[in-house]
Amino acid sequence: MAKNLFDFGSEEIAEENKGSHNNKENFKQNSKSSLDENNNYNKDNNYKNKNFDSNNKSASNKENLTEEAKNLYEKYKDYSQTDLISEFLTTSKQKLNNGTLTQEKINNTANALLPFLNNDQKNMLSQILGKLNNE
Repeated sequence: MAKNLFDFGSEEIAEENKGSHNNKENFKQNSKSSLDENNNYNKDNNYKNKNFDSNNKSASNKENLTEEAKNLYEKYKDYSQTDLISEFLTTSKQKLNNGTLTQEKINNTANALLPFLNNDQKNMLSQILGKLNNE
């Protein structure tokens, strides 16, 4: 009997199952098993690729934040406390006026900081917020 493309590879399955009348069923099960393995492999790789991309983005964001922090430090390292507060107020007012900063965002940030501040720092924050709100 002449072989066709589908006969190749099924010889091993037929040999393993000699004497069995379920060669077609065994072939289907083996094929299904191979498909399941491929699907699991693809799912794992998709997860790994997404995770890798996420880690790369996260690392990139950290690098950007680190660079930005260095730049800000260099810019403000010689400022006095009064100069820093003045700069903060000026910048914050500009952002409030152009809509890139909201009072809600200011309040949320202040409320998030309060538990970590001592009494002197809380008083300073209150004064700064008062100046920001009054003008």
